[in-house]
Amino acid sequence: MRYALQLMETARLELQQGHDNGNGNAVARLNGKLSLETVSSFLQTMRKQQAKNLVLNMSGIAFLDSSGVGALVSLFVTGKHAGKTLVLASLTKQAIAVLQVSGILKLIPTYPTGSGGQRARLRLARRPSGMTCEQAVNQADVVADEESEGQTDQAGSSD
Repeated sequence: MRYALQLMETARLELQQGHDNGNGNAVARLNGKLSLETVSSFLQTMRKQQAKNLVLNMSGIAFLDSSGVGALVSLFVTGKHAGKTLVLASLTKQAIAVLQVSGILKLIPTYPTGSGGQRARLRLARRPSGMTCEQAVNQADVVADEESEGQTDQAGSSD
């Protein structure tokens, strides 16, 4: 009897950090897996971020597990205590499902992708039509849209 030995692929998370350009805003893009194997280095790197308003572009996240959710919550809570804002943008379907089941979508503000029907719980001040999330963050202040809690945004948004 012969068995083929197949090693599991190592989980990787690539982080492309945008730098604060003087207005207190930064965008970081995540690519790969935010999971048990990658959360330690993710948190070490992200806790060094000095920007007052941080947007995590999650469009490149292939997999998110409970450890990844815990890391996002930790980053959010730590930042909130320091007077910082964390926003999740461009969530993948898998990430939305995990965050929804865990209830985190009610805690951490999200910025929708181009798909209609998702309600923006965060607005970017003075965001011209057609401007991407990254462009708007670099030009505007990020403000919580608490007035719209519980209401549905009929217009939808697009990145």
